[in-house]
Amino acid sequence: MKAIQKKSICLVSDRAYRLILTNCINVMTEKGVSADIFAAVIMAVKEYLETGKLAHRPINRIRNIFDLFRAEIDLAIRRAASARKAATTRRKKSEPETVAPENKKQKPAKRFYSSPVLNALKTGETPAPPRPSKGIRCPGL
Repeated sequence: MKAIQKKSICLVSDRAYRLILTNCINVMTEKGVSADIFAAVIMAVKEYLETGKLAHRPINRIRNIFDLFRAEIDLAIRRAASARKAATTRRKKSEPETVAPENKKQKPAKRFYSSPVLNALKTGETPAPPRPSKGIRCPGL
């Protein structure tokens, strides 16, 4: 049974998503950022991870904090894109060709002989064993 692949809403892996958000929360908690800016930065990071761009222009304080994590986020996005591309390539190689294209009609092979061969084997027939020898070849030698 094949495993069902769920489609991620993010441009990065789930593991990278959790690591980036945890890193953001730890750094901002350590620096003592106010609650409203804390929430705005987390929302900006989530939006950037899901879409790859910011829909609105954040205020300077949020942009400064967001720029601390932007290089890490961009690296994770590039890694995830190359990993997804490699995975699709591996899947394509492992899947057998399902059906030959129907638009190409196969022509029957040309006959090798112009007339039918006598005593030729039919499909599924096995050849008869060789005849036994009728005599000795060079008697007296």
